[in-house]
Amino acid sequence: MDVPGVACDACTLLNLIATDRPEEILPAYGCPCFIVKAVQSAETLYLRALPEDDPAQSIYKVDLSILGEKGVLTAVELTEQEQITYVAYARDIDDGEAQTAALAVHRGLWLATDDGKARRFAESKAIQLLRTSEWVKRWAEKDGIGPGAIRDALRQIEFKARFRPNSKDPLYTWWRNLYAGSM
Repeated sequence: MDVPGVACDACTLLNLIATDRPEEILPAYGCPCFIVKAVQSAETLYLRALPEDDPAQSIYKVDLSILGEKGVLTAVELTEQEQITYVAYARDIDDGEAQTAALAVHRGLWLATDDGKARRFAESKAIQLLRTSEWVKRWAEKDGIGPGAIRDALRQIEFKARFRPNSKDPLYTWWRNLYAGSM
C-alpha cells in the first residue's frame, strides 16, 4: 500500500500515543505525517494512566509537539483554499475532523481517523482512510513486533485512550484475538 502522506486526526494520534511507542508506529507507512496546527493547539488531549502507574496521576495531558520534535509529525497551517474547504466541511463534521479532511483533500494525503461520522464523510469525498487498527498492524508486521508487545500496545490503547475498534472495523477480529492472547 503506497501512502503519500497522512493527515492525522487527534483521536487517532491519541490512540497511537497511548502505546508509548508513537515514534515507532507513525513511520510505519514510510511517509510524512501531518497535523493541523489549529487542531494541535485547540484540542487538549488527555490519557488515563495505567492502573500500575503512579496512582496520584490517574489522568495526564498529552503534548503533541513532542512528536514534532522527534521528527515523526509535522504541524502545518491551512492555506487559504484549505480554510475555505474546512468551513464547508464543518457544516457536516466537527471542526478538528473538518480541518484535517481539508488538509488531506488539498495535499493528496490519506486521512487517519476512527471517528465514524468523519469516516463516512471522507468516504463521500473519496478521501483515502486509515484506522488505528491498520496503523498498529502495519507497524507490527513491518517491524516484526511479537504478539506480546502488540498485546501490550493494544491494552494501552484500550485502557489509556479508551479506544476499541468496533465490529465493523476490518481488523476487529485480529485486534480481539491478539488482545485476548489467542494469536
